[in-house]
Amino acid sequence: WDKTGTPVPRRPVDSFSQRYDSDVVVSILDGGHAVSLHKEGDGEGNSDDTDNPMHIIDDDDEGCVEASRIGQLLGRRQLFGTGVCVAWLLQQAPKHPGLGLRGLLHHLDSELDKGGMHKIIQDLKETTNGSRMSKSWSHLLESVGFVERPRSFEIGQVLTRLHGIQMQEIPMEEDDSDEAARLEEERKKKALAELWAQRRKKTSENNVV
Repeated sequence: WDKTGTPVPRRPVDSFSQRYDSDVVVSILDGGHAVSLHKEGDGEGNSDDTDNPMHIIDDDDEGCVEASRIGQLLGRRQLFGTGVCVAWLLQQAPKHPGLGLRGLLHHLDSELDKGGMHKIIQDLKETTNGSRMSKSWSHLLESVGFVERPRSFEIGQVLTRLHGIQMQEIPMEEDDSDEAARLEEERKKKALAELWAQRRKKTSENNVV
């Protein structure tokens, strides 16, 4: 928190975001109660788990989120869409070092308003696969068929609950004018308190006499 009581903006550290810089695979796990992000070829979050209700998420699985308590998500398609948006945010964060989590979510909302989930999926980085259809689109169609736009609130919840994520505070420049105004206000309050104390003391002495 800063001196005015406002939370200091935080953002994902670049070293974490860069683990998802391209070829991110989004998978639905635990029968639709968890989502996993991993780079293609990492050997984690096998896409076959999307249809395996017996797959149990482990708290140590990096890139996974147990989302059963995020009650506003409407089913697998919106959960998958949330995973796509989180992957997009992680790829965008290093490009905007001055944006905190709230700023990144506003940026995402702006892009969604312009082109919907189609634009977000198209923007995901991936190596060329020699096909007319991107791997992101192919995996989406195979997994859930289509996605529904999630709210930024749930996207932020999933991002901050991502196992293994590391956040950092954004250094804020000190505003000398605000600090000077705060000190002047404190000085005035102190002077007023001393004045009232002197008046009470004088009144008390007069009453005694």
